[in-house]
This record gives sequence, structure tokens and C-alpha cells, in this order.
Amino acid sequence: MTKTTAGLPVETLDVPLLVDAARFALSRVTVSPQQLSAHLLVDPYTALWLLDDLARWRVVSVARGGSSARQVLIIPAHETTVVSAITRHAGIPPTPNPLEPLTHPGLTVQHRAVLDHLAEGDSNREIATALHLSRDTVRTHVAHLCERLSARNRTHLVTVAHTHGLLPNPHLMSEKDERE
Repeated sequence: MTKTTAGLPVETLDVPLLVDAARFALSRVTVSPQQLSAHLLVDPYTALWLLDDLARWRVVSVARGGSSARQVLIIPAHETTVVSAITRHAGIPPTPNPLEPLTHPGLTVQHRAVLDHLAEGDSNREIATALHLSRDTVRTHVAHLCERLSARNRTHLVTVAHTHGLLPNPHLMSEKDERE
């Protein structure tokens, strides 16, 4: 269906499908059209369309270059706010976008990946191996994360990240636990 915003046509999908896509995206660090397509059982074109709508809402980044994966820009703790805003505005982001203040551009995809591994208790060597980085690069990412989140050390970093909703609920089973 075609809707208009600021007098310009905007292609958008049904709001419930967009809300489901937002919920899925918020549970991840990055999301690709293939992941979204598989999760929502929609065709790849529809998944791209959904990601474009989520980019207008600033829930995910705009696609760049040849990569189809999008960085998730809002932490999972804001899911209720995101769902409420999308629903209240019938899927079309107003100006100003009420979700803009919730974005966290300070953490890169690499930072989020390192943070996820830190939360799992991985050492720098394990993180470097898993992410195909050098240990020095991992050390640098940890230092940047500590600086950006005002954390004293790795343990405090994970605690602060959980407090700010940058990591999944610590009481839920981790992927590592599921594999064992």
C-alpha cells in the first residue's frame, strides 16, 4: 500500500508485520534480509522493504555498499517504545522521529560483537579467534568500550552494558549454553 509523508509517497507494509520485524531486529546486533525473511516467513523482497521501513524509523542503519546486513541502532530495552511509536503513527515515522534520541551511534558492529563475547566470559584470545581479529585489536575495542560506557574494567563493562540494555537479559540462556 502507498502512504504519504510530507506530501511524498512512502511505500510501507502492514503495521503488524513491521512491528514483528522491529521486534526481531531489536533482538540482534545486525540483521540481514535473509535472516528477516526466514524469521517472518516472507519473501526476500518483502524483507528488504521491511528493513527500508525500519531504517526510516532509525531502528536499523541504512544499507551501505554491497552489504545487505544492517546495524541495529536501538537497544533491546526500548522495544516497547519502538512498538508503540510504530503503531501510534501507522508505520510512518513523523518528523521529528520520536525514536531518534534512542539510537546509539557510538558503538560499532565490532564493538557490539566484542561486548557480546565479553558477556559470555570469553578471553581476548577467544574473542580474537571467534571474530577473526588480532588480540591487540580486541584489547583496543575493549578499551574503547570501557571509555564510551565509563566502565572501570571488563567486569564493570558487562554490568554497565546490561544496565543500559546493550546486552540481552542475563537470566536468559545464552547461545553458548545451548550448544553445550
